Amino acid sequence: MGTVVQTDYAPQIRPGVVGLIVDQVESSKQSWLVETAAGIGFGLAVSQGSGDQGCVIGGTKFVGITERSVVLGLAPIDPLSSTQGTVDVYPQRTNASVMSRGHMWVQAGANVTANDTVYYSGTTGQLTNSASGTAAVGSIAFTQQPIDGQTVTIQGTAVTFKNSGATGNQVNIGPTLGDTVAALANFLNASADTNLVLMKYAAYPPSPGGSAQGSGANTLQIAVKAVGVTGNGYTLATTVGGATVSGGTLSGGAAAANGPVSGARWATSGLAGQLAQVALGIQT
Repeated sequence: MGTVVQTDYAPQIRPGVVGLIVDQVESSKQSWLVETAAGIGFGLAVSQGSGDQGCVIGGTKFVGITERSVVLGLAPIDPLSSTQGTVDVYPQRTNASVMSRGHMWVQAGANVTANDTVYYSGTTGQLTNSASGTAAVGSIAFTQQPIDGQTVTIQGTAVTFKNSGATGNQVNIGPTLGDTVAALANFLNASADTNLVLMKYAAYPPSPGGSAQGSGANTLQIAVKAVGVTGNGYTLATTVGGATVSGGTLSGGAAAANGPVSGARWATSGLAGQLAQVALGIQT
């Protein structure tokens, strides 16, 4: 007799993953030797290293964005080492594929809009749209429907789930978990509360056919509107059973970024911490 190994399915195929080339638009890629000791992940900005063909994560002399590799092995470069490599990271002293022209999926470091200018963190290589840095992000993942009276609290403001008749800082529980998470995100984005307006919100994963087809969301994504380190102190909590916060506070906000990157732009809009497309022109 057969065994069921999967019972949950995403409502849609995700459009891409970090470091993946988006389309068939002509792109240019070149191998660079990784000099960063900790290695370099996918979809991150890299700069000229000390060697002619060496690259480092972030830096100040932008050369491109690392492409995702599906053949990257975990075996250590050092034959005498027994330490396995890190998943989805080009190790030090290996060749990384770096795109200097084309379209790539990356994790947005801020709330970006199509045609925004591209900047990048000199430390982490994360791409953003402001010289002032990256934005703090967080999330609440739900495994079941909230119960009447349970709450989520964001930067000190509690939002209460209600079976019906929601008023003030309350949200009605929907017929499905996805509907509830979507309603929560909509409420938060429309709120005028002095704490809640500091952030943008999204239900994830998004509905494949729009709101008319309902929602398969199970996670509330949260991104601070203003880039910088202040958002790292914004608090996050919930009393919903089975729900998990990404942390007691948001994280990922940084104070400065390098750029602008010549010939580059954000090709699509996206929430900080989520996928968006970057278009690169020819880098000199």
